[in-house]
Amino acid sequence: MASLLTKALMFSFFFPLFSELYCQKRITRTWQYELIRSEEFARPVKSWVFSKGKENSGSAMVAVQENQIRWMNDVGSKMLDLPEGYLNTAFSKVGHYFGVIHLIEPPKKNNRNKILQIDIYTSSGEKRYSLNRNQYYDDSIPSIVISNLDGSVIMGKNSVGKLWFYREDGELSKQVELFPDASYDLERILHLDLSEDGARLAVVASKRGASHLGSEAPHPSGEPHLFLFTHNGDELWRKALPDFNSSATAISKNGDHIIANSYTVDTQGNLQKQSLLFNDNGERIASFDLLFKYAHFSPDSRFLILAENTKAHVVELSTGRTVWSDNVSRKQGMITAVRLANNADVAVLLIAKNEFREGGFVFTNSRLRVLDRSGALHQDIAIKDEIFRKPALKLSPDHRHITVGFENSYRIYEANK
Repeated sequence: MASLLTKALMFSFFFPLFSELYCQKRITRTWQYELIRSEEFARPVKSWVFSKGKENSGSAMVAVQENQIRWMNDVGSKMLDLPEGYLNTAFSKVGHYFGVIHLIEPPKKNNRNKILQIDIYTSSGEKRYSLNRNQYYDDSIPSIVISNLDGSVIMGKNSVGKLWFYREDGELSKQVELFPDASYDLERILHLDLSEDGARLAVVASKRGASHLGSEAPHPSGEPHLFLFTHNGDELWRKALPDFNSSATAISKNGDHIIANSYTVDTQGNLQKQSLLFNDNGERIASFDLLFKYAHFSPDSRFLILAENTKAHVVELSTGRTVWSDNVSRKQGMITAVRLANNADVAVLLIAKNEFREGGFVFTNSRLRVLDRSGALHQDIAIKDEIFRKPALKLSPDHRHITVGFENSYRIYEANK
């Protein structure tokens, strides 16, 4: 009798706890993403930008096509014809502003030089201003970032190692020379990333083009540096990176964390690589054994996901601790884009195979790899009948919606919980 009573009491004590744990486990494992919206386009889309829509639904989007830009929202769509000599389109983070970059012929055609013009628009298609610069025929096209706050522009040119800061009316406010003792060099690297709030600019640049370790070059290292600037061009700090070269940098939403990669290749083709995490004081927090190509800070600025071709890595920013790593099978393809939700609750990897078709490379056989907070695979969504050249992926901060763009369509998935 006592034994039965003891068992009953134990059951009554542990059952609610067991029930709660079981329900939590069942809930987290049962919800899935389902396709809720898609649209096809007869004219191919070169690139997509997904801006913040109502309740993060992903419904506000911009499609850059061959001769026009088409932006769509909840009430309809508008078109903007692209000018002659069009090169590309630059968007601010979140898409509040965009710039149409094109080359125009000067009034007197004495040589092959042209004028580079950037037309700045609001997300609704209202033109704000234009700025012009001479573009020499044998020089590189400058890198351009646009402030999501006010539409101001920062421009950088690798060949001369210079930055130009423009106000929101298109007037030049400051010019910065990164390495005053450096000479003209088309092999020099320069990458820009502007924080979403528009307050801080991260720059990775080198003094010269890098050579291989063990080569006979007198100065094989490009001497890459990471810089942090204010939005008006004041340098806050610079840090020398440890290897010969760099290829990417990214900055968090409010500019309090910066990631940059660093690598060296020797004459036998061996690669030494790392990615370095800094805080806004220039202090190194951590380093990671990968050469990231893609980076995304969680919207709450607490976590960071990094990825190279077949490896993804999630980091807690406050400590630099690695939360999890994930390796993608080469049979599935390579990682082309990554996104992270608040609190790193969900991560999404856009994976695809790279194929050569009709004179160029395209991505095919896409899949969305959805991972939970521990890095475990939650869902694998195969999308076999679409291709793309430039990846387009969005994950809402609450991880409720995934939006992905292809050459002839877009798709929106919703968590059915």
